[in-house]
Amino acid sequence: MKKYILILFFCSCTDLILNNESQFHSIHLSGEAWVELNKSNEFNSDTFSIELWFSPYNSNESQTIISIIDEYENVKFGLFIDPINPSSIQVRHENMPINQIELPGNLFNETFYYIAITSSDFTDIYINGYKNTTIEDRIYLENNSIMIGAKVNKEHTIIENYLFGYVDEARLWNTYLNETIILFHHLNPDKISQYSSDQILQNLHGLWKFNNSNNEYSAIIPDYTCQTIITTYIDYACTINNDAVIYTTGSGLVEFSNKGK
Repeated sequence: MKKYILILFFCSCTDLILNNESQFHSIHLSGEAWVELNKSNEFNSDTFSIELWFSPYNSNESQTIISIIDEYENVKFGLFIDPINPSSIQVRHENMPINQIELPGNLFNETFYYIAITSSDFTDIYINGYKNTTIEDRIYLENNSIMIGAKVNKEHTIIENYLFGYVDEARLWNTYLNETIILFHHLNPDKISQYSSDQILQNLHGLWKFNNSNNEYSAIIPDYTCQTIITTYIDYACTINNDAVIYTTGSGLVEFSNKGK
């Protein structure tokens, strides 16, 4: 029997909570699979922020957390895990490894990590609410898509370094999130703003929860941006519809999971 799940968005005068009654909380990527996050035509690629919650496990292979690669297979930006050194994250920008973020422990520990990437004239990378490194340049999204879980470009001429693990939620903002907001999101992962009337919500351009809330197994992950904004701003005309897409190749498998942040 098909079950229908009612999604409830709770607003208060102090914060905006994203809540749902789905039995699932994340997707499980177990190789040869990835997620493409889309952005609308109105999106300004010059200034943006990406947030992501993920939990990897060991595969004895190099893994991709997130990648932005152009049609010529140039890595514009990427975060990678080396199985030989699983307590660090490699940062690549414009085809070059530019930094190694050292973490206090092994990434393969069944813990969900929160990553925030903010880009304008320069780019900051945060792990679990705290800034770890700065790139003295912007990330050029242009016509390139944001890929989670594989080193892959929009044209699919390069596909490698798959993530083995769980992805709970991803958010895309058309603004530069500051340190206060990022720390708040780390400490309150089910809240999207500190105040329900926060104007920053109008800069939300993508909200993907990977929770299979309608209990249908689909490769399309719905974007909850408009439902979230309209819940807060009833008269706001939201036209954003950036559904994400799950891709698999070969024996790739993706499952919905009850593991979550």
